[in-house]
Amino acid sequence: MNIDNISKFRLAGEACPADLTFLVKRFLPLLSEVEVEFNDQADWQPWADKSYLTEKDLADPDIVANVQAIDDTFALISFVAEFPNGEYLGYWRGPENRAIKDSPLVLYSSDGRFSLCGADLFEALHLYTYDDDVLTRIKNAAIANGFELDFDCVDDIETDEVVVSPDTYHETRYYQLKGK
Repeated sequence: MNIDNISKFRLAGEACPADLTFLVKRFLPLLSEVEVEFNDQADWQPWADKSYLTEKDLADPDIVANVQAIDDTFALISFVAEFPNGEYLGYWRGPENRAIKDSPLVLYSSDGRFSLCGADLFEALHLYTYDDDVLTRIKNAAIANGFELDFDCVDDIETDEVVVSPDTYHETRYYQLKGK
């Protein structure tokens, strides 16, 4: 796993945030045990797979509009990790095209939903990873290395307000495409 490749291929050349660098350099094997995989490949985009769509699906204007709205939302996310069950984590740049360092994390779920999930990767991991031992080890190491983590449990994690959330963007785009 190469930090420079993550920057180049996943973050459009922007520097990797410190938390991403820390996790990739120190915890890849441990994260792999809980099925969290970071990726540094240029052509990695499994979230965009549409092989499941049938001819009947592709003839349905509602489905076509939803698929296009999802793709348009993907274009505003810099994905960096795959979570269990085909869920993907990335930075929500939004229509404002925020810098990575200013972008909240977003999870694209296997049921086609977008959810903001924290200001940094430590928060996102605590929201979507369910191995307390792994989370405690990462949290303790992060604090020992100077990261300020402002939460004791999942209930303490708040997502920052953004002008347009990924879910709202997707829904708005869907209705635009439907002509409503």
